Amino acid sequence: MQVRSQPAALLALRQFKSAPWPERRELLHAWVYRFGIYAALNFIDEPAWLALVFC
Repeated sequence: MQVRSQPAALLALRQFKSAPWPERRELLHAWVYRFGIYAALNFIDEPAWLALVFC
């Protein structure tokens, strides 16, 4: 029988659902942190976005 790999988002969701509450909180903090880094690097550092913010 073949086992198909699943996308990372589904694996993360399954891990989140099966985790106890303290671990869920740590996972949520990590995901928020990762999204914050993504936003800082890709949205705030964009010249057009900075022009809109400061004009």
